[in-house]
Amino acid sequence: MRPGILLRTEAESTARAIVAEIIGCLARGEADAASFYGLDVGSHLFRAARELPARVCRAPFIVREEHRTLELSASVDEFLASRSRHARGEVRGLDRRLTRKYGERLSVKIFRAPEEIDRLFADVDRVSARTYQRALRVAFADTEEQRETIALALDRGWFRAYVLYLDAEPIAYRSGFVYRGRFTGSKTGYDPAYRNDRVGMYLLVR
Repeated sequence: MRPGILLRTEAESTARAIVAEIIGCLARGEADAASFYGLDVGSHLFRAARELPARVCRAPFIVREEHRTLELSASVDEFLASRSRHARGEVRGLDRRLTRKYGERLSVKIFRAPEEIDRLFADVDRVSARTYQRALRVAFADTEEQRETIALALDRGWFRAYVLYLDAEPIAYRSGFVYRGRFTGSKTGYDPAYRNDRVGMYLLVR
């Protein structure tokens, strides 16, 4: 079954139809439980998830988390100008240090095309396999579920993966979903052999 991706719904009727179908799946025995995570408490989907299921089926407590967004400036220089002097020095110092150490051996590739999916998974999984997140089973992994989800997102233009290479070897990655001009990070990791080089931070700034 090819998974769907719900990024946002504006209509109350759509939100209620989605929750009603999930309840139907549970009633038909197609799933044992359903969990909603990260919903905006002011959204139609949140209200539908709280109102439509029978009271005995609802979680008694709601965990509220603060979620922040960052409006990016037109350029890196403009963005850094808005940060503290310490932050600016840290970022620029890291850039100079890695440029001196590795020079043009460092490069960044952006994966966004459907035909690149095999290389995307091969390169990112090579990095992810070395991370501590893999041991916790929360890292990027070449599974059927992730392939199907990312394939769909690539087809719709919703997915980005940024990979840092040293020569031809991938050493860090950051991936996520793009929708309506907003990037939401999903998975990130780096080769621990380059921990002291802070390659994850270097890739983030790049």
